[in-house]
Amino acid sequence: MLGYNVTVPAHVCAALLARVTENDDVLSTLDIPTTLVHGDLDTSIRLSMAEHHGRIIANASLQISPNIGHAPYLEASVRFNQELLEFATRTR
Repeated sequence: MLGYNVTVPAHVCAALLARVTENDDVLSTLDIPTTLVHGDLDTSIRLSMAEHHGRIIANASLQISPNIGHAPYLEASVRFNQELLEFATRTR
């Protein structure tokens, strides 16, 4: 993962972080079970945005991983896998 991330030019990374996107109209129409997994130390996507998405997506649950950054599936793989298994079990 580190390898492909360092190949992205700095100007592209800056543009991605500076963009303003409004997807509430689409996200608010979702009517399927959804789980949002977010690290509370994520510096790429604000926790407030994950909380907002958790509110506007009808069947969403938000799992906030403490002391984790942008990649909970790598930084806390055991917890991530357990939460994913619980979600899959609940929704199957």
